[in-house]
Amino acid sequence: MTKTARKIILLFSFLFSHLFANGAYDGGTSAGKGNFDISLTLNPFNYFNQGQSYTIIGYGITKNIDFHFYYSIGNKLDNYYAGIFYQFINHERIDLSTALGIRKFTSNTLSNYFLPQLLYTIKLNNKFKIGGSFVDVRNKNMNS
Repeated sequence: MTKTARKIILLFSFLFSHLFANGAYDGGTSAGKGNFDISLTLNPFNYFNQGQSYTIIGYGITKNIDFHFYYSIGNKLDNYYAGIFYQFINHERIDLSTALGIRKFTSNTLSNYFLPQLLYTIKLNNKFKIGGSFVDVRNKNMNS
């Protein structure tokens, strides 16, 4: 594939991903009891050197508590995460959650705890939401 074709595909991926963007992990809204949230983020052709492609799956065990998982591929540091997520604020303008999880790498024995986490979803209107998180990543023996 030519460099121009890759740039065109990357541009279309970027434009359309924002039309349907959702993040089960980097947002403060739970899936809800019995619901799955699935999100896919792509780094086509490893275009971004520090980027990664990953799949996120969340499953609501209650209205406010989810199990969430991800698998990430990027820069020979494939890793996966499993955690539990609790949404403690559900407001018309903002959702806030916290989570506890562990990440492991497939190529070595390195493990990290994600603790504490504060995840948020800011609801601009019915169609547009901004999500993100503040996370402290600690190695397995709890050193930063």
